[in-house]
Amino acid sequence: MRTAEPGELWPDHLVVPAAELTVARARGVVRRAQAFARRLVITDPLSFGERAPAVLRLLTDATARRVPLEWTLGGEPPWPVRTLVHLTPPAGRGEYARRWRDGHRAGLCCYRVGPGFVRVRDLRPDGEHRDVLITGALANRFVALAEDAAADEALLADLVDTGLAVRVDEGHHVLPHRLLRWPIPHTEI
Repeated sequence: MRTAEPGELWPDHLVVPAAELTVARARGVVRRAQAFARRLVITDPLSFGERAPAVLRLLTDATARRVPLEWTLGGEPPWPVRTLVHLTPPAGRGEYARRWRDGHRAGLCCYRVGPGFVRVRDLRPDGEHRDVLITGALANRFVALAEDAAADEALLADLVDTGLAVRVDEGHHVLPHRLLRWPIPHTEI
């Protein structure tokens, strides 16, 4: 049996080595996997050390775009499980990974964008539940910050204080993922 080359499309999945993961590459491979309706398979364990921005971007984008992601955790992240439980959980062993899988549900911490507003919902377990409506210019600032387009220190500090963002190295990462598709069929409402 032949081994997959990095970035190679297989009939049912796209292979990405953890060593090649950067923030830009994470966005690209998630979009490529979505475009070709493939599972995304990370071949090596992912750790949140120096690759934390890329790993968070991969998890956030894969969760938002509902791209099936297979990955394993390489060491315990520096945050409580509650911080990441809304993102696609890892496979494998370990207490942190198990608690992440057990607590994971779709839509636990997400945001929707509408005309002139952003609605943020945080229903992650073991903490305060929030349903926040952001309007006007602040809504645009939130979206820019979530997309890593701008470093809005005042807004970022507020989000970090409320547990909706984390500082990573010299940057940041907004934790809620954008809800791009309603997870429940409209016929079920």
